[in-house]
Amino acid sequence: ARPNQVPHAKLVSCLPAAFAALVFHAWQQAAQGLVRGKSAVTWITTCCAVPLIVWNASQYLGRGDATSRWFGGEFTALGKAMQQYRDTHHEVLVTPPMSWDMNSTLRYLAPGYRAPLKLTQLDPSKPWLESDVPRDVAFIVLEMKHNLVAIIQARYPQAEVIEIRSVEGVRLLTVLKVPASEVLRVEAPLRALPP
Repeated sequence: ARPNQVPHAKLVSCLPAAFAALVFHAWQQAAQGLVRGKSAVTWITTCCAVPLIVWNASQYLGRGDATSRWFGGEFTALGKAMQQYRDTHHEVLVTPPMSWDMNSTLRYLAPGYRAPLKLTQLDPSKPWLESDVPRDVAFIVLEMKHNLVAIIQARYPQAEVIEIRSVEGVRLLTVLKVPASEVLRVEAPLRALPP
């Protein structure tokens, strides 16, 4: 409800519905060339369409037990991690460039929250945090940027690593938790270096 997802879902559903309508229309036209009679054409088109609709719905919605596999799974996991660590850690999101404040999934799963730091690259020779942080840091790394986990671990070898996986076992994101004292010990000398 905060923000309401119905207008977003309605807009997003228009394009695939339009493509599906074009496919069904093409099937109907092809069937008209093969058989005579409007009811036979309707029956053939329906028999072709129903399995496709059921299969796509099951892929999108899953079996009703949160097992659906869809391309947005990593963003759902990210939104849940943002909500989970928002009150206990200073969050650093490590992801591809994104319009964070406009992402409806993140706004829905972590309502009213803006992660304090978002990084798309990590330079091992430069500081990642511009000032001291009062609490432990959670680096939340999307799977698309998993190659940066090794860079974080090189800087913070004692970091606690938590992998978030789908029910199928596919890694969606990695959380690396680092104590504030360790962040201060490592980041302060890097900030003191000349640019």
